[in-house]
Amino acid sequence: MELPHRTGRPQNGLPVVHSTVNVQTGLNKPPVPHIPKALDGYPIYHRTSINSWEDVEFRKAVDDPGRKKLIMTVLWTEACLTFPAFNPLAEGYEVYVRVDAVGGTSVAAHDAALRRVEQAGAVQLFCGLQREWKRSETVPAFMSPHRNGRHAWDPVLLRPQRIE
Repeated sequence: MELPHRTGRPQNGLPVVHSTVNVQTGLNKPPVPHIPKALDGYPIYHRTSINSWEDVEFRKAVDDPGRKKLIMTVLWTEACLTFPAFNPLAEGYEVYVRVDAVGGTSVAAHDAALRRVEQAGAVQLFCGLQREWKRSETVPAFMSPHRNGRHAWDPVLLRPQRIE
């Protein structure tokens, strides 16, 4: 999933695969309202497995565009990222992790999970989608401050937050 900017649709025209785990069973709550709103028009793949790569519908959605590069964002780095990152790496995909769009249950768990996926071959990515200032259509979203007045590239936003 490409993390959408707070003002609306995902930037850069990349395909998005949005999934939830155990929402339909009632064990987990749905995503915060601004995520489905920003992804309006994209299907949501509801699954029960922590490892999204094991879900048939999720896999079909990922394989459908025929791309072999994945940019992953998740809720829990140590579970929702590590498991589904290892499988595509083993199948020849390039996996990129938006380190500014993932978090763990603790700083230690988050850091350990990022090290694990990097050791397996994933690449940590931070604001790497802009890369070129000539991409004028994506500059406003990149430079626009978040609700708290900080910009997407502000290092203060990178500190892992404990999920309560």
